[in-house]
Amino acid sequence: MFGQGGGEPLISKYVAARAAQKAVPGKLLDVRLSKRGAPVYLVKLRDDSQIRVVVIDARTGQVLGY
Repeated sequence: MFGQGGGEPLISKYVAARAAQKAVPGKLLDVRLSKRGAPVYLVKLRDDSQIRVVVIDARTGQVLGY
């Protein structure tokens, strides 16, 4: 899959989910690609006490926040 304008290839949903689970251990609930601005994956996880959304850079796989 390629980003807008044929730029760098994007990582897969699977890779984004793995990166998120390394940062925030928990049960995977959802993975969505957001193309507002720079492409990022929004990975929703549930740990023991809450639901968290981890933001993953869709080009590099880097965790941007949670």
